[in-house]
Amino acid sequence: MTRDLYIVLPAKAGDEKPWKLTRNGEPMGFHNTQQGAIDCAVLLCRNRLKLLGKLAELQIHGRDGQIKDKRTYGDDPPETKG
Repeated sequence: MTRDLYIVLPAKAGDEKPWKLTRNGEPMGFHNTQQGAIDCAVLLCRNRLKLLGKLAELQIHGRDGQIKDKRTYGDDPPETKG
């Protein structure tokens, strides 16, 4: 089962707010603070897992664009042989 990938990253110059949240490469929203974007992403990841049973991964980027933290939501199913 694949994971939905959520990414919190700095927005581009000219965007409405300084932090952006994406899911699988598609913009989901802009936030005034990095923590606000993280809180929103965590809520989305937890709800998708709880309500839909969908696995998720959250990547948090710093102002320099480098990944600062990764979090996963839900366990991968055990591998089956044969």
